[in-house]
Amino acid sequence: MSTPDREDIHLISRHAQWPASSARKALEEHVHPGRKDWKQFLELFLIGTGVAFTLAGIIFFFAYNWDSLHKFVKIGLIEGLIVACTLVIVFSQLNKTLKNILLTAAAVLVGVLLAVFGQVYQSGADAYDLFLMWTIAIIIWVLIAHFAPLWLVFITLINTTVFLYADQVANNWPKMSPFMISFFINSGFVLAGVILGRLRPSAKPPEWLMIVVALGAIVMASTGLIAGKLMSRFNFDSLLGIGDPNFVALLIGSLVLYAAGLWYGFKQRKLFYLGAVPFSAIVVVSAFILIDADNDIVFLLITLFVIIATTLLIRWLINIQKNITHEKAA
Repeated sequence: MSTPDREDIHLISRHAQWPASSARKALEEHVHPGRKDWKQFLELFLIGTGVAFTLAGIIFFFAYNWDSLHKFVKIGLIEGLIVACTLVIVFSQLNKTLKNILLTAAAVLVGVLLAVFGQVYQSGADAYDLFLMWTIAIIIWVLIAHFAPLWLVFITLINTTVFLYADQVANNWPKMSPFMISFFINSGFVLAGVILGRLRPSAKPPEWLMIVVALGAIVMASTGLIAGKLMSRFNFDSLLGIGDPNFVALLIGSLVLYAAGLWYGFKQRKLFYLGAVPFSAIVVVSAFILIDADNDIVFLLITLFVIIATTLLIRWLINIQKNITHEKAA
């Protein structure tokens, strides 16, 4: 039997004769972090920070000593570090989390190796080639490890590849196309995470990863819509066929997925989605009106709109939080 989560405990306490003291005890045992959880968090945080600083030190080492090192030394050192990390992961008795941290470090070193190789031999490749090959090179590790920080690195590489490809190769693309593509990529990862959590609760991605990727999708949607409006001064009457089709696709996709995000936030009591989606809508609507503004009174009205809408949103979120608190106490 899987460990009960917060929603399970609240559901049982509302629909069964379960004393409040027992429900609080179950929350403390299975949901709320205790001393052991905080100790584990600090250990992993310090280890992760140490690995991150070590990787930064390796990168700066090559940057500072570039002229003093032979090309075979440059490439050999990085390959040696990747091999060493891999051997430790395969043959050591470290726990799974530490091995995954080392695997993430090795995945970052793959990018360092590709960058050093390109600089040594002056391959002349575009930057997107580096990030594309980097993404392809670590995809097997990402799928096998199923480690959230490694997934975050992988998703970041995909988004970076899209923007660099649009800037360096696809010069005929509309400027807002990478925002649209990135929005649908990040939204796809969020939807996949939700579906995976439903089908296999044990493989559900951590909440922080879902929030970071969803935030990336929201930022891409907001930025893309505003950029499209700025560049084309899009008119809503042109939805029937006139105008940038990328803008129309992003607009329709945003409306659909924003509605799905609000529905998911209501159903699962996720305040992030209930706050981020309306705030993005406020930003986009304000920007659309400002772009077409032709007199000073519009700026005053937009200022009032932002203040009032933001205040109402905050009060709404506070009320929802109070309702959730009352449900927990019931």
